[in-house]
Amino acid sequence: MLDNDAFVFDSVCHIFNFDMRNAYGKPGQMFINHLYAFHQVLTPPGEEVLGPEAFLREWGIDEIARMVFEESGTDMIVAQPLPLTDLFYDGLSQWEKCAEMARRYPDRTIFWGTINPLEGKKALDLMERQVKEYGAKAFKLYNVRYDYGEPFPWRMDDPRVAYPIFEKALELGVKTIGVHKGVPLGPQPIEHTQAWDMDGAAANFPDINFIIFHVGLPFIDEICWQLVRYPNLYASIAATLNFIARAPRAFAENMGKLMFWAGEDKIMYGGETPIWHPRWALDAFWKFELPEDMVNGYGYPQLTTQAKKKILGGNLARLMGIDVEQKVAQLRKYARYSPLFLHHFLIHLVGLPGDLLLGVIFQHALSAFDGETSVEVVIIEQLAYTGSQFLRVTFVEGQAGVADDVGNLAGARADDGRLAGHCLGQCAPELLFPVGPRY
Repeated sequence: MLDNDAFVFDSVCHIFNFDMRNAYGKPGQMFINHLYAFHQVLTPPGEEVLGPEAFLREWGIDEIARMVFEESGTDMIVAQPLPLTDLFYDGLSQWEKCAEMARRYPDRTIFWGTINPLEGKKALDLMERQVKEYGAKAFKLYNVRYDYGEPFPWRMDDPRVAYPIFEKALELGVKTIGVHKGVPLGPQPIEHTQAWDMDGAAANFPDINFIIFHVGLPFIDEICWQLVRYPNLYASIAATLNFIARAPRAFAENMGKLMFWAGEDKIMYGGETPIWHPRWALDAFWKFELPEDMVNGYGYPQLTTQAKKKILGGNLARLMGIDVEQKVAQLRKYARYSPLFLHHFLIHLVGLPGDLLLGVIFQHALSAFDGETSVEVVIIEQLAYTGSQFLRVTFVEGQAGVADDVGNLAGARADDGRLAGHCLGQCAPELLFPVGPRY
């Protein structure tokens, strides 16, 4: 959650395998290189641009979880697979890995399935398996195929290919389908990424909510005319958002059009981890405002706090049937963070001695969890006591030793008048940290 209490639900997080050995020859390698170029070009100054060795590899579930959950203000994600088995051995973001991420982080991850509709009954059977055995809540589709060494597209308004998929989704109780539009990658012809087929899909399946990913760039004007006409069409700003630092004026134009035509209830945030680290774009979006000349000259609605909260998480939560207040309460009550997160959190917020604290946390993590480097900790809320701001950190049962040691460290630093730690209770010790003048 961001500092402003905005609930953040990321509509797209891939478990990518960018190892070049995963590609079927030059078409797949070109696809990967294009994504790497996006990372290099759009990552802003001051943020780390990964070298080839760090980026072009198979990414792990837990390291991606660390990026979104611990190093950014993200509360929940969609673990989203890709069905690009025409270009990659594992489809590039393997659906089994995405299902495993939802299993490991069930309170914070929603699994979407994926299939290749051109496979007919095999695709329908896989849909059933992904929903009934792995809990898929939606599906992500990709219209452009590259089978047999040449483009082989299919359309969302094709009664023979697409409609059986939509009918099966409804039969399974799934009412959300995402689709990649625009942003052609690798050898894919740009015409096959256009969204002309969304009218037929939306009109013939009004009970399905279709999310157009990447707002179909560069076809955003056409997409806007579709969004305004069909109540079941939505847009994800995944990848579009990442122009916010390098090309803020271009991003403002796209957001202004979406706000004017679609409105704040039909736009969804997407971070595209690990193409980019989610933190910088997420933070920049919360601070972003449309330029006044665009608001006054084009009549674009301003990005208000309410609009940002809907875009960052409220809209997707509504489609996924998640009550935001209940989910926030749940995440505040039981949240699993790594020792590195707790280290970062306490150092930067209350100024605890970093190296010593980190050693204490790791020591207790290793002894309490048989080598698992994790500590259960509940970060409740900021509390107001007689005009001062406190942060309450509650350790779960069995972690009293950690709380005692952290409390002692805080007490040792209390002479600077800025912080103090107090252990309260028996089974679930609590620490209260007064937040100093910096905050």
